[in-house]
Amino acid sequence: MSDVSIIIPNYNKKIFLDDTLQSCLIQGLNIVKEIIIVDDNSTDDSWDILQRYQKQHPYLIKIYKNPKKGAASARNFGLSKANGKYIQWLDSDDILGKEKINIQLDFLKKNDRKLCHCRWVRFNGQIENLFGNYGPSKSIQKTMNPLDLLCTESNMVALHAWLGEKKLYEEAGGWDEDISYNDDGEFMYRVIASCEQIGYVDKAIVYYRSNLKNSLSNLDNDKIESYFKSIESFEKLVLNSMPNPSSAYLKAISNKYYEFIYLSYNYPSRFRKIAYKKIRKYGSPDISHHVNSSKFKLLYKLFGWKTVELLKAIRSSTLKSIFFNKTI
Repeated sequence: MSDVSIIIPNYNKKIFLDDTLQSCLIQGLNIVKEIIIVDDNSTDDSWDILQRYQKQHPYLIKIYKNPKKGAASARNFGLSKANGKYIQWLDSDDILGKEKINIQLDFLKKNDRKLCHCRWVRFNGQIENLFGNYGPSKSIQKTMNPLDLLCTESNMVALHAWLGEKKLYEEAGGWDEDISYNDDGEFMYRVIASCEQIGYVDKAIVYYRSNLKNSLSNLDNDKIESYFKSIESFEKLVLNSMPNPSSAYLKAISNKYYEFIYLSYNYPSRFRKIAYKKIRKYGSPDISHHVNSSKFKLLYKLFGWKTVELLKAIRSSTLKSIFFNKTI
């Protein structure tokens, strides 16, 4: 029985739509109930391609124009139209591995789980051009308590690596349409936190197209604010999960705020100042994964993260004026 709705927001990705949709079609009609594509007011020929696919698969492929604007609203609209018990999220330039959904669906049903993730790997251009390490990190390649997963360092999971029940996504409150950057992270924080256990399936895989997404070099003030809001959401979830969070969970919050500081160093400082206050509140973050040289690693161990950041700033003429104007 077909149980899964695939939801795909699309904006000006006409050159990738064939690969993406073909990866959905090969999942099988006995698995996929519907493929919902919500075009986010594209200005290229995406709509013509989507209409062609709908004519070829009229009972499977459903296409809509996003009544609003933005990927989050497109996903919410797609979710409102979905009829499947399970939801597969997919960006219109990413690719599902063969039998990805079937393997995960079998796991969920056999283990009475509502949510699981799988392996993922980056590629550039053609799917054969894989690069980087396979994800996720080994630390989360297992069934886990949701809060432990959220607070584990290096816990990135590509959005389309997840498969979960529609009801779970709805109960989490849907996508926050006011967040334009790290919107998938903020959404999945809430979804994960609402689960009892998070499953992992090693045999399934998805392919994550890189070098085309919103890169850090393309951040602007709106994205910086959105990213900060996503971290505030993470903080609230952790604090609301237990009356007295352990030091490890508090450090996880501190790590998130440091990550914000690290990524937003050359943008207006209003949110960074708040982030510094949060770090003082929750304790020094662990920045070892940001320290590349052996000299900085030694300084980090001896003197802590503030000293390392100051020295890195002195070494960079771009950062000098920024860091010397901060009070920690």
